[in-house]
Amino acid sequence: MKSELRAYIAYVAAKLAKQEDLQMSVLDLDENVQRDLTEMCQLRPVKSTAQQRECGMVRSADGENFCMVLPQEEQHTCLSVYGQLFDGYDHDSDSHFSGFINDDLVELYDYKCSDHFSYQL
Repeated sequence: MKSELRAYIAYVAAKLAKQEDLQMSVLDLDENVQRDLTEMCQLRPVKSTAQQRECGMVRSADGENFCMVLPQEEQHTCLSVYGQLFDGYDHDSDSHFSGFINDDLVELYDYKCSDHFSYQL
């Protein structure tokens, strides 16, 4: 998964878990760079979805299910939020991810690259 998409997923998961508007940027603690997510928010709107998506992903009934869709390129990312925990799947990179939100810190694990990434809101 690209670093910009991981940062956007962390932002969206935190926004949904906290149920509040957040500044449209995160500090990528691994690369020590502030990532402006304004364009990603416009390009990949977040839509609430049912447990079963037409993409074939079966979602948990325990979580709130969402998709972030980039319609022009038919790319989308499935995201489920369970309180302060989240997980999902990015179809473009064929990558599963999971993570948690702790106050203003978001930790994301990308299974495809087998690595943790940290973001500060």
